[in-house]
Amino acid sequence: IYLEEILGFRVRGDKLTLKPTLPSHWDRVKITYLYKDTPYTLDINRLGNKLILDGQEVSEVTLINDCKPHTVNYL
Repeated sequence: IYLEEILGFRVRGDKLTLKPTLPSHWDRVKITYLYKDTPYTLDINRLGNKLILDGQEVSEVTLINDCKPHTVNYL
């Protein structure tokens, strides 16, 4: 519940979306999410409005299990 409410972190099947509502005293938060055997590092900025996966802007993240680390930024 906490991840969904505060971080706006939602996984539905192989899709991940972020719509954070971080408290005003949090500038950013960083977590690692393990999707099967693949780590996704999520770096979420409170004032962000763009979702970036491995350097490319996306509207949602399609999670893949390729055993390689991925970075998701909400800037």
